[in-house]
Amino acid sequence: AEKAASDKARPLLYAANATREALAGAIEFAPNQAFAIVNPDARGLIGVIAGKYSGGKAIDEDIYLAGYSGDAMSSLRVGSGYTNVENPCLAMCLMIQPDVFANLQAQEIFMESGWMQRCLLFDSKAGFLPLTGTAPEVPSGIQAAWQQLLNQLLENFREVNEKALVHPAEATQEFMLRKENEIRARIESGDLKDFASFACRWAEQANRLALILHSVHFESGAEAAAEPLQLHTMEEAWSIMQWFIDEQLRLLGSMRGDKTRKRMEKLLDILIREGADRELPRWRLKDRGYEETELVRLAQEFPTRLKVGESPSGGVGKGGRKKQWIRAVG
Repeated sequence: AEKAASDKARPLLYAANATREALAGAIEFAPNQAFAIVNPDARGLIGVIAGKYSGGKAIDEDIYLAGYSGDAMSSLRVGSGYTNVENPCLAMCLMIQPDVFANLQAQEIFMESGWMQRCLLFDSKAGFLPLTGTAPEVPSGIQAAWQQLLNQLLENFREVNEKALVHPAEATQEFMLRKENEIRARIESGDLKDFASFACRWAEQANRLALILHSVHFESGAEAAAEPLQLHTMEEAWSIMQWFIDEQLRLLGSMRGDKTRKRMEKLLDILIREGADRELPRWRLKDRGYEETELVRLAQEFPTRLKVGESPSGGVGKGGRKKQWIRAVG
């Protein structure tokens, strides 16, 4: 019992794989409750997060979400006892094979939940290149500077007792608001509606990147908080974030095509079963989850299966509000 207690209290910095309960316990006893999950082949870990030990009925993601946002979290389990994390900070770097990512896309719970949406996804484009006989190496000067920068951020920002709040400059705040509203407008218009759970995190991710870029110029949190976040720093953060956005949309592109086709086929089924002459007023489909913008977009993408149009409500030659309809064709 003493050995088990001492093992549990032994501080760890990182792990490659962990169950939800073990991860929460590791964060609780980690220095400053900062922990990292680093895994060069995370197929097994993905299975754990997907609910391997809960019969696949739920995703074990709550500790990851708390570690992302820094929210306090506590749990009481018969086997693991009481765990309390007040200020968690979880970093994660996972590498997975393409088939694992394809399986994640196929699981609706992952696409509508929150764990994958908080990841900065990209394709490493690892391939079979010719061997040069010389091992790739990061220059020692860059390694030393990188280590010094990380140590400075850790010592001056993570290990302090008091939190500091960085305020954006007026121009920066206007830029942040404009970017956020641009994304919201694209979600509302339908351009990003099927990726809404991902897109709504883009501005937040950019803000996090901007805070890091801002902090590296100061030796303490107090100094960083005393200076407003400048516009050029936020623009640099968005240039980085835009690269991740492009990668994310490219990786999720296949999912968009499959999902759109399924929505079209479901709509066809409704029209064939309930439509008079396979046609329905477009407003009748709103309670089925089909907004006007989506109906028009589906008709544009599948012109041989769907057609939209409008006609006077009172018939030919009569006035009144025009009747908008969608019809199954082909």
